[in-house]
Amino acid sequence: MGGSLAIMADFQVVPDVLTPEEVSDLRRRIAAHAAYFLASAGKHGLGPRYRVLDGERILALLPEIVALAEARLTPLVAALAAGPVVPLADLRRRLRLQHYRQQSDGFRWHFDRSRFVALVALINSDGGRTEMIGARLSRLARPFLYALYPLPQVFSALPRRAVTLAPGSALLMRGNRLLHRGVSGGGGGERLLIAASYDVPGSRPSPWRERIARRLNF
Repeated sequence: MGGSLAIMADFQVVPDVLTPEEVSDLRRRIAAHAAYFLASAGKHGLGPRYRVLDGERILALLPEIVALAEARLTPLVAALAAGPVVPLADLRRRLRLQHYRQQSDGFRWHFDRSRFVALVALINSDGGRTEMIGARLSRLARPFLYALYPLPQVFSALPRRAVTLAPGSALLMRGNRLLHRGVSGGGGGERLLIAASYDVPGSRPSPWRERIARRLNF
């Protein structure tokens, strides 16, 4: 559990955060609550397309995932941050289960509201991946993101790194610094992720970014 880190400037890939037995157990527990997942079809054609179980429902139905995030993910994110981190203040969005099962499912290019995110794969039979544009290009692209949001192919032309997680592995990322997206691998399977979002103590969210997040997301 908790293998060596593949370290880059703004993200880390951590293999074996969960054992195969833990992955299997979580998948079984989550499947028992499949009826509570909500479909997000991409509001206004711009937001993410997936099925999601938000933080409030996770706390009520699957508190073991809350405990797992606190015990396993928070220390890893704190190491990436080189200092203390706290879960995102918004209970609904601080922790999510994200389920992708259609070729069209995924996240468009975006920056996160939170400073850090940890993604843990429980299923990835689709070969889905997270693509990230480097910090320097991300800074240059940031002013144009919302103006060009309906034209994601503009950002798709930029150089990027792709991470495909095996079940049990985690991707830690400075989500507010790297322009990134989630895409289907086209394998005809599915992808199930735990997503945990973090800020640093004392962070104050931008009101306009909060409004955009609530308008475009679930």
